[in-house]
Amino acid sequence: MVRAKKVVARYYGIAQIAIVVAGIEAYELLRHTMTPNWAVAERHAQDVLSVERFAHIEWEEWLQRTFLRVPELVRAMNVFYFVGHFVLTGIFFFWLYHANRHGFRRFRNGFLTATFIALVVHWQFPTAPPRLAGASSRTSISARRRRRRSRIRWRPCRRCMPAGRSASARASSSMRGPFSGVRWASCIRSR
Repeated sequence: MVRAKKVVARYYGIAQIAIVVAGIEAYELLRHTMTPNWAVAERHAQDVLSVERFAHIEWEEWLQRTFLRVPELVRAMNVFYFVGHFVLTGIFFFWLYHANRHGFRRFRNGFLTATFIALVVHWQFPTAPPRLAGASSRTSISARRRRRRSRIRWRPCRRCMPAGRSASARASSSMRGPFSGVRWASCIRSR
């Protein structure tokens, strides 16, 4: 046991990378074992929209139309989303690892816990994005695809699972780093 602690202490950085990679792979494995229930996901999307209408906060479609008037802004926001979730998160964890190892462990564990919670939420409460549930007429994604004369597919492959791309899943996706972006991009290319 003492010898194992010495080895881990000597290769602490590599051990942390191994923990993160193991977390990523466990997340992907669990996601792939879940079969999305599209009927429930669509019903939940309609329920969310009903609550938004009741609370008078149904502004997503208006906001989408507003931003679609400036496609360069949409592209800039996509870059910001990617950089914020993957690049800045990676830089933050790299800095924290070197600045405060105890803080690094706490944040790492927090991200791993958030990812586990997101998986449970996705499993127990699948929700389709309103644009895929037929609730919204036009989004930045559908507008781009219309220009290319193609349509959004409601039943993508299991690997993409838009029902699992809920806010909680997106929040935890920053833990997965660039691996997630590469896998998502390869899924889109494979269609």
